[in-house]
Amino acid sequence: MLDKNDPLYNQKMSIALELNRLEKEVSGYAPDDDYLDIMNDLEISIDNLYKKVNMIETIYALLAYSDDFDSPLIGIYESLDKAEEKRREYIDNNIISEDMIFVEVQHIIK
Repeated sequence: MLDKNDPLYNQKMSIALELNRLEKEVSGYAPDDDYLDIMNDLEISIDNLYKKVNMIETIYALLAYSDDFDSPLIGIYESLDKAEEKRREYIDNNIISEDMIFVEVQHIIK
């Protein structure tokens, strides 16, 4: 049962309602409801909760497999574009070969 005094009550209730809609659609009680619309609404509800609590942060780690570096971690970036730009810079400057350097996506739960 959800606590109505919870500051995240509306976001949690929205998720619960979408899950209820999904359950009815799958079980056949509401066959007129559109499955894809339900999934889209559920995704929006979950995203809204994540934004509200700021729980997840995505970072892009630039890693290299090479003895030329002290650590495999070259850098951490907040955007994929910046990480790819740095990766391309290392390759274009012949510092490391293309198959030895890559970007890894990490999701950090705060």
